[in-house]
Amino acid sequence: MDSGVSFPLVGLNSKSLGGARLDDDVILPHVLRGRPALAGILVCIASLFIYLGSAGFISPGATYPSQGRQSSIALGATIHDKPVSVGSTLGAMDWYASLVGGHMPAIVNVGSDWVHNANFDARQMSDIRSRGATPMWTWLPDDYNQDGFQPRFRMRNIASGAYDRYIRRFALAAKNWGHPFLLRFAHEMNGNWYPWGTGLGNQNGTTAADYVAAWRHVHDIFTNLGASNVLWVWCANTVYAGSMSLAQVYPGDSYVDWVALDGYNYGASKDSAGWQSLYQVFGPSYALLTALTSKPVIITEIGSAEAGGNKASWIKQGLLNDMPMRMPRVRAVIWFDAVDDISANRSVDWRVNSSPGALAAFRAVAGSPLYQGKFSATPTSFKPMPAAEAWAPTFPQSNDNPPHPRCESCPLPSSPPARQQGRGSA
Repeated sequence: MDSGVSFPLVGLNSKSLGGARLDDDVILPHVLRGRPALAGILVCIASLFIYLGSAGFISPGATYPSQGRQSSIALGATIHDKPVSVGSTLGAMDWYASLVGGHMPAIVNVGSDWVHNANFDARQMSDIRSRGATPMWTWLPDDYNQDGFQPRFRMRNIASGAYDRYIRRFALAAKNWGHPFLLRFAHEMNGNWYPWGTGLGNQNGTTAADYVAAWRHVHDIFTNLGASNVLWVWCANTVYAGSMSLAQVYPGDSYVDWVALDGYNYGASKDSAGWQSLYQVFGPSYALLTALTSKPVIITEIGSAEAGGNKASWIKQGLLNDMPMRMPRVRAVIWFDAVDDISANRSVDWRVNSSPGALAAFRAVAGSPLYQGKFSATPTSFKPMPAAEAWAPTFPQSNDNPPHPRCESCPLPSSPPARQQGRGSA
């Protein structure tokens, strides 16, 4: 990442300050000569900006709010509900780019379970890359066509080596493809809806230790085979009462490249927490995640319902204001473009074109300089920044997650999310 700094104090930078006196013409404008106290204050302020730049908090040309970012955000998509006519992955990407104003997604989420189309698809990955995008493969250790109780896919079975032959085959194919890609393995593990879920009520009796052991085992196979182009995305669901503590299911920094969150505003949907802003959805979990690790953050699933509020305003306020101001360690956002069936007779339309207003808002986001970022294969970690995270929210304490010592505007959902789909597509 570029650690340079740009700000409107012309002539002040790390080189020009070195060895200069307070009355040097090269630094001080005429109005400040003879006023050493005021000049000293301005130099201190400039030095602070330079420090922030070298620490990676400010980037050249940055115009973001004071809590600021160090770079633009990569805007990606899971293109789930597309017209049948678009056909292939390339067709889906071109259709989606046209839909959102001519902006090709920087990251495209695809993937598979371990039963159906379970092999690494090098052709699909190359198609994504040919459009200048980075692939993210969501890899689900289960059978997509079965419910959450799948004893053969228990995490302890994976950790004990029962699937090593398949894992090695997949890892070698990924290595041979040879290009960097994001691998989101066994996501939303802190919930209870997947076979690998560890949240309260999970049907396989999976413990946090089971999950961590399986993750490390799979990761070690890739590492031992030299699949260094694989970038590991550890992705949790936004926390709720009954979800497993993030700290307990985190496998450790040496096993993770990126950390991620999935979350949705269900609005007036059945059993939802009501209309929530983007920050109310993600804030509590972001605070926990960034306190847990210095890894950079991806929002790997995000969406909003229409019913219960104004989706267009939700998109603009959340992505153009809340995200850069309050969640500065987010480096990528992947919109989940789908209609989601959350019950037999009820669905939620997460798509960016669920209404003309929502589409116009999302096009504004996609065209914003803030969202022109490209994915980096060498993610930058961050030093722990408790002071810089002071605007992070709090929530009522649950059985599994510790309280956070600030604001009370982000209530913790009392039950698991109604929708759990989260599968890759394109």
